[in-house]
Amino acid sequence: MKIFMILIAALFPFLHNTPYEVQISDCQKDQIIAESQGSKLNLSLFNIHLKNENAWKKTCSILMEADHVTMEIDPTTQINEKLSVYLFADGTLIQEELLSQGLAYILIRNPEYVYEEQMEKAETKTTQTMAKPTIKKNINVILFRGLYILEYVLFYG
Repeated sequence: MKIFMILIAALFPFLHNTPYEVQISDCQKDQIIAESQGSKLNLSLFNIHLKNENAWKKTCSILMEADHVTMEIDPTTQINEKLSVYLFADGTLIQEELLSQGLAYILIRNPEYVYEEQMEKAETKTTQTMAKPTIKKNINVILFRGLYILEYVLFYG
């Protein structure tokens, strides 16, 4: 059993739920290449989907301009060739930033995920902010129609 654990540690030196500093070497649509602890990694953003190419451009811009980038692997993540991680640029969770700007959406809602609550709050803020003008417009229409009916009843009725 000890040999098996040593072999796993040697093949993949990263632990779940532990921050690791990474250097981003390349960032393109659907591909983030980073280096950490002597390993070259193909990364993806854990539990979000970017809506369009502009979202990818924003993601790459944030990552490439950051002074300090770290990653964390959620305890539920399977370790595959493309590693799904939480990415932090200068201390800010990239997933949360993209959700708050309406550039991404959450794939799976699971309270077991480490940053799920934080990500849901960011997405909810965006959804509420985007919905407010529609609600206000609907209220104005209802009020206008109500006043029109009241005026009709008072004067003609």
